[in-house]
Amino acid sequence: MREAAEQVYSEQMKAAAEERISFNNDSRDLCVAFDGTWQKRGNPSHNGAVTATSAYTGKVTDISILS
Repeated sequence: MREAAEQVYSEQMKAAAEERISFNNDSRDLCVAFDGTWQKRGNPSHNGAVTATSAYTGKVTDISILS
């Protein structure tokens, strides 16, 4: 199940990035907004996630899980 979910979101993020690149005259210089979070509730945590979202379309173009 996890592998299937990873494949789907990977394909969706790639499609979102390629869509934005095509609108940007095939330039890979994209404007994105980054957002991150850490898993903690009053305790230090080593788990987090970061997303890169297209500033123009609002679609997620990349995600990274940190630990």
